[in-house]
Amino acid sequence: MEISTANLPAKDKMTAWASGITSAYYDLSINIPDIHRFHGKLVHVSTDDLEISSLSSQPIQYVCADKQMRQEQDSFLLALPIHNSIEYLQQNKQFEIRPGGFLLQHGMTPYTFNNPAVNQMWVIKIAGNKLRQLCHQPEKLCLYANAGNHDNTVFLMDYIPLVFQQLNAGNLRNPHTKLMTKHVLELLSLLLGESQQVLHSRVDAVITAHLRRI
Repeated sequence: MEISTANLPAKDKMTAWASGITSAYYDLSINIPDIHRFHGKLVHVSTDDLEISSLSSQPIQYVCADKQMRQEQDSFLLALPIHNSIEYLQQNKQFEIRPGGFLLQHGMTPYTFNNPAVNQMWVIKIAGNKLRQLCHQPEKLCLYANAGNHDNTVFLMDYIPLVFQQLNAGNLRNPHTKLMTKHVLELLSLLLGESQQVLHSRVDAVITAHLRRI
């Protein structure tokens, strides 16, 4: 699937972009500061195990609201910004994710995702039941960002274009493509598993500090 607002009149851009985002990910409310100058391009490819998108646009905000929660939204999005930082707000916690970092979002959890500047990013979508096989309680990781090793995130970002190119060329049955898709899942498991260890170590450090104080 490929969507571009380049040649659309301003009155049609919002509808086209919202439809593309919903088809690729799940139901999200969209706010575009300057619809007349807005340009967005979304190229989305999929396999049985995961979906990958190349997403580029001018400033835009996405909101996942309570009223939008449906069971089909039990999917996770891993966003990897390339050029500029993105902003994320969930449960009154606000984060800035710079290029080289990552952000995990859950379609069943309310949040606000803000792209304040012209940007490009990779987005990996994976079903909730499949991600839970790779990572224990990934929902908890949505409240944190950049909790893993920066080098592992950069390696994943370098590898994704290779897989994306194969999928976009329609080489779904190619054994090499299937192997590369498996590698992406393994890298996701490594990245998120490492992030959980970092978060647990932080919690342990806080508990230790409290015990020493007592």
